[in-house]
Amino acid sequence: MRHRLDTCLLTTAVALCAAATVCAEIPEGTIDIGTLLIRGTAGAADDAVVRLAAAGYEASVDERLEAIGLSRLCVAPAPGSGIDVPSAKDILAAIAGITPPAGFEEAGFNYEYGIGGGQTGSLWVTRAVPHQNLDFRNQYATQEIGIVAGDSYPGGPPGNRLPASGRGVIVAVLDTGVVPVGDLARVALPYSFDAVSGELPSTGAPTLDPGGDGIDSDNDGAIDECVGHGSFVGSLIALVAPEARQLHIRCIESDGRTSTLLIARGVNAAIDAGAHVVNISAVVPNEPNLLGSVVDAARDKGIAIVASAGNSPVNQSTYPASYPSAGSVSVSGPNFGFSAAFATFNREVDFCAPGESRYIGPATAPVPVDGEVVIGIIGRMPLDPTQPLYSTASGSSFSSAFASGLAALVRGAQPEWPSTAVPLASIGASVVSHIAMTTHGMEVPREQQPFVGSGVIDCAAATLFVSTDTVPTLPFDINPAGGTASDGSPRIDGADLAALLSAWGPVLPGRISYADLDHNRVVNGADLAALLSRWTTTP
Repeated sequence: MRHRLDTCLLTTAVALCAAATVCAEIPEGTIDIGTLLIRGTAGAADDAVVRLAAAGYEASVDERLEAIGLSRLCVAPAPGSGIDVPSAKDILAAIAGITPPAGFEEAGFNYEYGIGGGQTGSLWVTRAVPHQNLDFRNQYATQEIGIVAGDSYPGGPPGNRLPASGRGVIVAVLDTGVVPVGDLARVALPYSFDAVSGELPSTGAPTLDPGGDGIDSDNDGAIDECVGHGSFVGSLIALVAPEARQLHIRCIESDGRTSTLLIARGVNAAIDAGAHVVNISAVVPNEPNLLGSVVDAARDKGIAIVASAGNSPVNQSTYPASYPSAGSVSVSGPNFGFSAAFATFNREVDFCAPGESRYIGPATAPVPVDGEVVIGIIGRMPLDPTQPLYSTASGSSFSSAFASGLAALVRGAQPEWPSTAVPLASIGASVVSHIAMTTHGMEVPREQQPFVGSGVIDCAAATLFVSTDTVPTLPFDINPAGGTASDGSPRIDGADLAALLSAWGPVLPGRISYADLDHNRVVNGADLAALLSRWTTTP
């Protein structure tokens, strides 16, 4: 029996057939008729329960995702109703009828699918001599997307030496959770949400990647191939935007299975946490009911949604990337070439980013080619758990991660948004379009040229508009015009204190405050204490 991600009163699933051209990397999905999702008011969901009861079903509202206006209902035939196998058409007809309930907008079933963002079989390719931190920081992607890894100041966190660092931005990573080691220990927020288990937001620690469950949930012959996926994605985001904090929301299980409901829970949690960017490294070839509305809800809250286009070399729309509310990212390889051998392409792709690793040797034992691989953190070193374990992989999941990092740089440099010129619901589109307009050229086969977006993301070009004395790039430095101390560390002084006090209070929806040092959406005594603890006492 296939492992269930979520169960209601009824566990009947109806398989959906995918197009014959779709490769295994974009797997088929299933509909769980027992889990009904209703968008609209809470009253509309309650009315739906009454109508379902009149039609011979047992139903209950088991969950309400208030930020996106979505209710989860569990539905099953009532005893003695004579209904053996419920019909999706009949269930939806029972709710809407001739006149839908007041406050009702749309309804659909929970659609379950695989993320399509990793490799089948062995997701992570290692080598005899493990990759080191220097390999990670100098991988080919850093040169091709216009960042230069280094230390932002002596003893400080790694910086990208750009005029923006993602300061003040929260990036929600909807993935498998995280192993907080290396850069991830620095950027992972100490609160989180586990959409798979349904645990409420927690404090004190990020959502941990729980490791494998020992079950081949997606029936691809590989077990737990997505363990570490969220860490890999998060480490690439941190490489580009070293000061953006990451909210890791677990909504993908160890084999890469997720669903409309899990993504909806993740987006709802991201909105509640005040996220500015959401990375979704998940792909489905069919357009699931309600998923578009979930993405739209995030856009309306001022969030830039960045999603992977997929790992199947066909011209096919994939979701959620192909929704107009999302930025769709396909894959480039070394030397600014489109990864035609495996990358999905379509007219909805906005741009590309590095995501291809090259190997030599047999497929059963590939060897990474130094200088031509994407490197990320997948966990801890077995013999020294304080050190990150790096490995290589290919996939649009990782292209999306690089682009999300750039989205954090662009968004963090414009804290005045929303504004009259850029209202809340236009922020996400403004970030994506700016990235698309500043890309680097890319070599693309003629037949695919109209379907791969504007080129390879370019962090240096995308941040040219940033004035170096307006956006802080050093930790705890709220007023960037204050300069640095003699040792190169940020000068924390009266100018920073004045800036913090002027920002005192809640951070308005969609806004960025450089004074919100702990990223809890309010500038208060905790931020003041953090600032004073770093006060510069010498010139």
